[in-house]
Amino acid sequence: MQHKYMSVASLAIITDAWTPQVNGVVKTLHQTRDALSRSGYRVSMLTPADHKTIACPSYPEIRLALRPGQTIRRQLDTLKPDHIHIATE
Repeated sequence: MQHKYMSVASLAIITDAWTPQVNGVVKTLHQTRDALSRSGYRVSMLTPADHKTIACPSYPEIRLALRPGQTIRRQLDTLKPDHIHIATE
């Protein structure tokens, strides 16, 4: 539990595995985000949903972000997270 005078820690989770994919990685990331939020962290998810995407040729349910670098940089500059976690399959 955080003391009332402590600031809320923020975390950015950057991942290429996100909905509409249905798999263990996506489920675990949802659960991780929810548990951290319940523990008092401010959690931001940076996912392919934030970008123009194309379907992966051999797995069309997996969306691949096209040139996400500048968008992610802007998001991180705006969010100014205390911590960054990059999660890939």
